[in-house]
Amino acid sequence: MDTLNRLESNVMELKISRFDIVDLTNEVIDMLGDKAKNSEVTLGLTNPSEKTIFVNADLQRIEQVLFNLLVNAIKYNDKKKGLVNVSFHDMGEAIMVEIVDNGMGIPEKDINRIFERFYRVDKSRTRGTGGSGLGLSIVKHIIDQHDQILNVTSIDGEGSTFTFTLQKA
Repeated sequence: MDTLNRLESNVMELKISRFDIVDLTNEVIDMLGDKAKNSEVTLGLTNPSEKTIFVNADLQRIEQVLFNLLVNAIKYNDKKKGLVNVSFHDMGEAIMVEIVDNGMGIPEKDINRIFERFYRVDKSRTRGTGGSGLGLSIVKHIIDQHDQILNVTSIDGEGSTFTFTLQKA
């Protein structure tokens, strides 16, 4: 909650540095390996031989973005043999990070509200999986603070795709 309050009030200053987004993503995937395994979800890079991709951003904040998005993709994946894949796309001056899952998906009526503080798509199913309802709001504020783009597409019952851009180094 403190993080979100500081992000919303622009009190939190970004510490921009040059780092490898592929390396950071692999570190977050490793951190979440047990959680994915326990949920019977395969988590990884679409192209594991992806080369180094340098970006200019706040490393700790982008780690938090990746962590929040991947935790949600694992948590709300109710499929047998669930899949969560991360890929990177060159967009000229930016890199787009794409996180795709084959989980529950998000109903169309909820898409515009999922980045709101405390908003939960389905109160009954999220109560059992825990969480504060702040993760996606934090993600949005971090990406906005970087002056970058965050997008989501989803089909209820089939899965979701979250994308965000980062400035290339």
